[in-house]
Parts: sequence; C-alpha cells; structure tokens
Amino acid sequence: EGADALTRTFLDHAMAQTGDSYVFGAEAPTGDADPGVFDCSELVQWSAGQIGIEMPDGSWLQYLELKEAGAVIPVEQAATTPGALLFSFDREPTAGGGRPGSAHVAISLGDGTTIEARGTRYGVGSWDTGDRFQYAAVIPGLGTTLVPVDAPDPAALVPAASLTAGPDTDRD
Repeated sequence: EGADALTRTFLDHAMAQTGDSYVFGAEAPTGDADPGVFDCSELVQWSAGQIGIEMPDGSWLQYLELKEAGAVIPVEQAATTPGALLFSFDREPTAGGGRPGSAHVAISLGDGTTIEARGTRYGVGSWDTGDRFQYAAVIPGLGTTLVPVDAPDPAALVPAASLTAGPDTDRD
C-alpha cells in the first residue's frame, strides 16, 4: 500500500531533514524551506505546515487535537500507516492536564520505521518503531479513512479530509 501524494509530500519534507540537529523547544517557521534544528513536535508541525496543514506545537497538544478529531488509531496500525503519528507519554495527555513528564512524537513511514527528531544524541533520523510508543493517530486529510467507533459498517466510512481540526465555532 502506497501513500497518497499529499502524505508522500509530508513524508518527503520530514525525511529531507535527516541529519539535522535536535534542540528541545526549537522553532522552525513554516516559511523556512530548510530549517536546521528541530524537536520532535516541531518536525511534525513544520512538515505538516509544508503541505498546508496546521498542527499545534507540543507532542501532547498534537495528540489532544487529533484525539478530539476522532483520529486516534491503534499503535500497530500506525506502524504500517505512512504518515501516522506515534506518541510516547508517561501518562495519557488530558485537556488542561499539562505536558506529561515524558512526551515524544514520531512520524510512521508505514514500514515499521519512523522519521523523528529523537533527541540531542540522535538528531533527526529514522529508527525501528519497536515498542516505544503507546498512542497513535492519523492527521485528518492525509489519505486515510477514519471509521467512526460506533459505526463499523464500511458504508459509514468518513473521509478524513472532511474532518476539520479547528474549533466548531458555529456549533453545527
């Protein structure tokens, strides 16, 4: 199974940062075509920004936004889903609960490996997914289809592109 074009572009942007340095709290503006430093969530945020998808800064905030969008999937599925996000936390993030003591995010390449800004000793690179992650989600709009939990009927599939990550300001 290949990734769709948008997902492939997302992954290509992330992969192009291989070898860059890891700096906790690094900021990589979306308008910067080739930043030199990242932390884990910044790599996700910047790569998504390159394809016009806004993501929050902070792995736990990314997880919370995707959970709110109904985009959480099993870790095992994420390991084989190009572009899925894999999260590691010492406790599941909750709204208003602040940053977990340990928080990390990686991007699945769909073949059991990741692209991630792993830490100061590693920088940006690819590693085996292994058993390092406890949570996973997909970014709505990246060629995935979400199945509502209460609607297992395949006819009830909701295209991920129809989901919005922003608040429902008109309450419809």
